[in-house]
Amino acid sequence: MYCREQARNRDYATVLKQFQIGSTYFARPMARQHHPNLMVGELGIITARCTTHGDLMATVDFPTHGSLEFPVDLNFIHPLETRENWTEIGPQFTLGDKISTLARPAMLGVVHGFVTQLDGS
Repeated sequence: MYCREQARNRDYATVLKQFQIGSTYFARPMARQHHPNLMVGELGIITARCTTHGDLMATVDFPTHGSLEFPVDLNFIHPLETRENWTEIGPQFTLGDKISTLARPAMLGVVHGFVTQLDGS
């Protein structure tokens, strides 16, 4: 469970820098405790931050679920690594598309981006 005492003792300046408004984040398994319809790995953008009952919270806008509020903690939402050569569009997919494997049992996922390889592909 999310430890409120531990969260309240964090350095707010460091946390706010880590969870910047406009940054892209993906939902982790604990995020489903707050919002069961959310799929692990879904992408959202932080649109606001606030303090609720002493807890630092972030409002994350998900394309399929709208704005949802989470504790500002990496156990709930996690930033995508910024990579200069990542693109949002790749073969047959776009950033945020829900995908699954063809193997059984099917595993669900979300496209987080595409990397340009050394040969330009």
